[in-house]
Amino acid sequence: MAMDFNFVRYERNEEKCRTEIDFVAKFAGPVPSKNELLGQLSLFYSCAEDTAVLDRLQSRAGRGEVRGRLRIYNDAESLKRYERAEKTRRR
Repeated sequence: MAMDFNFVRYERNEEKCRTEIDFVAKFAGPVPSKNELLGQLSLFYSCAEDTAVLDRLQSRAGRGEVRGRLRIYNDAESLKRYERAEKTRRR
């Protein structure tokens, strides 16, 4: 699925070993799944999917866009330390 991304905020959080990114994804057709979004964003930022977490996804009905937050950790160990287990299981 083709998506156009607009990155609203990009911030490095050294304390938690992660990069925090707020984005808006525009698309045509059905709302993309979390896995599709995570796959596209992982390719864009050249990171492994097991070191990234999507959060705060909001679909805008009728507008063809999704707003959300992506957190990319330095490694899988940092992700396990700072994220709740429910978030990592709900991919």
